[in-house]
Amino acid sequence: MPLNELSNSFATCLKESIVRFNERMSLYTSFKIGGNADIFVVPSSLDELVKIVNLAHNEQVAINIIGNGSNLLVSDNGVRSVVVSCKTAMNKISFSGNNVSVGAGCSLETLSEEAAKMGLSGLEMAVGIPGTVGGALIMNAGAHDYNIGNIVKNVTILDLEGNKRVLDKKELSFNYRYSNLRELNCIILNTELVLAKGKKDRLFKIMNNELQDRMRKFPLDYPNAGSIFKRPVEGFPGKWIEMAGCKGMRVGDAEVSTKHANFIINNGNASANDVMQLIRDIKKVVFDKFAVSLKEEILYWGDM
Repeated sequence: MPLNELSNSFATCLKESIVRFNERMSLYTSFKIGGNADIFVVPSSLDELVKIVNLAHNEQVAINIIGNGSNLLVSDNGVRSVVVSCKTAMNKISFSGNNVSVGAGCSLETLSEEAAKMGLSGLEMAVGIPGTVGGALIMNAGAHDYNIGNIVKNVTILDLEGNKRVLDKKELSFNYRYSNLRELNCIILNTELVLAKGKKDRLFKIMNNELQDRMRKFPLDYPNAGSIFKRPVEGFPGKWIEMAGCKGMRVGDAEVSTKHANFIINNGNASANDVMQLIRDIKKVVFDKFAVSLKEEILYWGDM
């Protein structure tokens, strides 16, 4: 179906949702980089999300789900797909004993704070991770020795044919910055996490210390996408990048942070092409000097 007809179809069927066309993805990524999405939708409810999935399936159009856009580089050419933000429709938090049920669109910061208010431990190290629960599950996000996969009981998903199912722990696989949810071609709706009793004062102290530590270590005053590279077996990527002399290296307005070498910052008007070239340059310099192969942690959308 031509784009104009597809756009009309979405606008007609999704009366209760926000539907925008040729929407700039730079508005929705922490890098502040990215071309236009053909169709951008913020569903108002799960029912509306199911409508989106069915429309896209019937018209054979790809769907991309975006959370905080904090681990993402979108092509300057944009994305030829329906981009869906579930931060409105799926952000509910519900506690039952030591367990918490939370929607995929909820931010990790909000979830961490609400758990601490309940005197529940297990999420305090996630307070500074700038993403949503859904993105954290896909990436098995973590900090220090903490990974969200360690506390998952189950995950509720919606497949791209509109079928909902619950995956329990034995159906899920979590490894370093990876989960098999990425391979399932699905939309994460909700997860249930198992927490432990804790003391509120201690939990908030840990969270405050974590936030202060991140402010001190990371270039959070510039647009960025978090850590660019995964940790290689040889050690920390920032160490290798710094030892290779790459701090401050630039392509256009994309720059290797002088504060933390595993961060690339947008120094004003960086493009996705600038970032991609800088990533290639870093990998080449580090490999040429130390025979260490760096692999990206960030995700790519669109043709680079």
